[in-house]
Amino acid sequence: MADEFRVSLKAELNQASLDAAIRKAKSDQPLKISKFTINASDLAKQLQSELNKSKVKVKVDGDFSSIKNGSKEISKVNSLYQEMLNLTKKIGSTEVKIKGLDAQKDAKQIEELTAQLEKYQKKLGDLRKNNAESIAKFSSAQTSNLLKAEEAAQEKVAAAAAKAADKKIQAAERASKAQQRAAEQAQKAAERAAQQEQATQARAAKQTEKEWNQAYAGMKKDLEKVRKEALTLTKSETLSNNIQAWMSKNTQAADVFGAELRKIIAQLGDNRDPAVLTKANAEFAKIQAQAKSAGLVTSTFAKSIKDVGLQVLGLGSAYQVIMKLINTIKEGVNTIVELDTALVDLRKTTTMSSSELAAFYRDANEEAKMLGTTTQQIIQSAADWSRLGYSSKNDATMMARYAAQFAAISPGMNVDQATTGLVSVMKAYGIQTDEVLDGVMSKINRVGNTAATNNAEIIEGLQNSASALAAMNTDLDKSIALFTAGQEIAQQSSKVGNALRSISLRIRGYSEETEELSDDLVTLKGEVIDLTKVASNNYQGVSLFTDASQTEYKDVYDYLQDISKIWDELDAKTRQTLMEKLFGKNRANIGLAIIQNFEAAEKALREMGDSAGDADREMSIIMDSLEYKINALKETGVGIWQNLFPREDIGNAVELLTGLLEIIQKVTDVLGPAGTLATVAGAGALFKSFG
Repeated sequence: MADEFRVSLKAELNQASLDAAIRKAKSDQPLKISKFTINASDLAKQLQSELNKSKVKVKVDGDFSSIKNGSKEISKVNSLYQEMLNLTKKIGSTEVKIKGLDAQKDAKQIEELTAQLEKYQKKLGDLRKNNAESIAKFSSAQTSNLLKAEEAAQEKVAAAAAKAADKKIQAAERASKAQQRAAEQAQKAAERAAQQEQATQARAAKQTEKEWNQAYAGMKKDLEKVRKEALTLTKSETLSNNIQAWMSKNTQAADVFGAELRKIIAQLGDNRDPAVLTKANAEFAKIQAQAKSAGLVTSTFAKSIKDVGLQVLGLGSAYQVIMKLINTIKEGVNTIVELDTALVDLRKTTTMSSSELAAFYRDANEEAKMLGTTTQQIIQSAADWSRLGYSSKNDATMMARYAAQFAAISPGMNVDQATTGLVSVMKAYGIQTDEVLDGVMSKINRVGNTAATNNAEIIEGLQNSASALAAMNTDLDKSIALFTAGQEIAQQSSKVGNALRSISLRIRGYSEETEELSDDLVTLKGEVIDLTKVASNNYQGVSLFTDASQTEYKDVYDYLQDISKIWDELDAKTRQTLMEKLFGKNRANIGLAIIQNFEAAEKALREMGDSAGDADREMSIIMDSLEYKINALKETGVGIWQNLFPREDIGNAVELLTGLLEIIQKVTDVLGPAGTLATVAGAGALFKSFG
């Protein structure tokens, strides 16, 4: 206590008697004041009393009231020092206890001690923050003691950690020894089993040759039976296919003998009985003979010519010939009218010249055949893209091509949906037309082929979330990756997209309903930090910002990835609260799916990094399909109509149709109903005489 305050004394000397006093002091004993206890309330009297006991006369004169007040301050400082010292020791002892516990076996106790430790640390921090002036008054001894207490606690924690590590090493060694013993026992057991197997084999070897021959003969018999059944099954399938092909080729015979033939086919299904096969062959041969004798089988050149005329063209009379011609011309005219309507729509918004429009009209047919869509759809798609601002010939043509290709490689997506989806992504991320193929389509297609989602779902999710995610600096790759993680579990593309939109708005303080700043979300960033304070981040929490000045936002992918890394350290209640804060109560389950399946997001991101050329490779596969080839055949017909009926000459085709119909009208007026029927019947008989 003596070194914790100082006393200032004021002495007045009589100069006149100074020399005499000095001489007298030399002959007397030195001034000595015995140790005594000071009461601050009457300090002056106590000092004077002690001084009077010496031979030197000293008069005590001064104001000691401040010392009384100082004693209260000293008491306060000492109390603060003692409290901080006790907290320091408690923190050290609690940390030592935690280090000595097993993370799996003592999880609950660790959780309780961790909460207690955080309480001590916060209290100590508050004392330091709120008592800076008093702490500055600590004596050097008190400051030293506090430092020593902290060092001692750290040493104990380090020792406890080392001890825990030793225990883990010892446990690992014990486990290793146990595994080694188990391996040795397993090896011995295997050796015993091998010995037993050898003994069994030895006993088996002693069986008589007759027994072996009997076993071999039985096996050979079974194999032969299986072989014969397989051969019968194959022949039955071949006969069944032949019967069906014969029925398709000879439709008249199929109409007459269809029931019997289908019965034979049913008998041949999964047939392994040679007798059934023999009977089916005989019955089919009999039906073939009956059909031939009845003239129901295609067998002569003339018959074939008639079938071509009547069946392929669908004609049975001269009247039908004329009507077929009229309908064919009408079909061609209608096709050209539809193409012209789409072209007029394109002309309204495009910057193409007349010559460029004419060239595009002709080229659209080749694009349609190449991309597995219709010529009309190519022209209409170009018109749609032109309205969206891509009005030059190059941009409109390129985007119409990409939309058609994207629809072709995306099951469940049509060209209109492809157009809407692509423009949403392009506008949100500022993607240029020459970047769409590999910058958008190949990436989506690669993820659609390698994850539990598809192209149509991905594009729908992006339509709902792309703008909001882009505003949070989240690029297209990371946006697709986040959607994939949620969609693989939720399998609700629209809801996953809306959930990503919600978090992008909420973490910036905007309401997802009004898209305006919300007072309820102002503190969201701080609340998330508090909810994510765990040991692995030194209880600092997960910040939304990339820098200490909090001016640069993390993108949503990086933010959620940081949360996923500490997810296992959060309890169930904290997890639920965190998801509701970030995604809102209605979409918290989608957020939970994204966090728990974040490995899928990381995988999708890797896949997209190697996706260049994927859309074109997928299209090459589509080109081998029968549907693609049939479409190409159909669009070749459209190209023929384009050549036969130029847009500018379409009026001539209409006049031709009108003329044909007028001829028919005049003929029917002259002949009347009976004459018309007779003429039609005669023409039909003449045509059928080819058979």
